[in-house]
Amino acid sequence: MKILIVATPRSGSSELASRLKRYLQLDIYPEPFNFKGNRKPYNFEDNSIVKCIIDQVPEGEDKNNPIPFYRQYVTNFDKVILLRRENLQQQIESWNWFFYHSKNNLPVNEFYEYKRRPGYEQDRTYILLCDEWLKRLSGMIKVPCMSYENLYRLDREKFRQNVKNNAI
Repeated sequence: MKILIVATPRSGSSELASRLKRYLQLDIYPEPFNFKGNRKPYNFEDNSIVKCIIDQVPEGEDKNNPIPFYRQYVTNFDKVILLRRENLQQQIESWNWFFYHSKNNLPVNEFYEYKRRPGYEQDRTYILLCDEWLKRLSGMIKVPCMSYENLYRLDREKFRQNVKNNAI
C-alpha cells in the first residue's frame, strides 16, 4: 500500500504519518521535495507513506502553482489524504512561531504561549495560500480534506478503528 499525505503547514501531518507508520507498519518519506541540499527521488516503494506540504514540489515544477504536479502525482498512490486546519488563525500563529524560531535557531519542539513574531503578515499570506491550494486540489481530485481539529479529537481507540476500517 502506498499512502500520500498532502497537507498545509502546521496541520498535524507529521503526527498523522507517524501514527500511520506505527499502526500499518509502513516506511515514511517525509517532505521529499523540501530541498535543503538533499534531493530525494519521488517514486517510492510499496508499503510506504509519503508526506508532503502542498507548496513543496520537485525541482523543475512550478512552486507558484503546485496543483498540476499534485493532480498528477496522486495517481501513483493507493490512498490519498488531504489535511488542513479549520482554525486558520491558530495555524497562522503556529506557523509564525515555528518559522521564526526555526530560522533563528531557537527551540521549536516545546510548549509555548503565542506571542506575535516578526513576519506575521507574510506568514498569514503563506498559510492562506496553502489552504486555498489544498482546497482546490481537493475539488479537482475529488478527495475531501480532513481537518486537524476533527482528526485529533478522536481518541486512540477510534483512531485505530478508523485505520483498520480504511476510513483514514
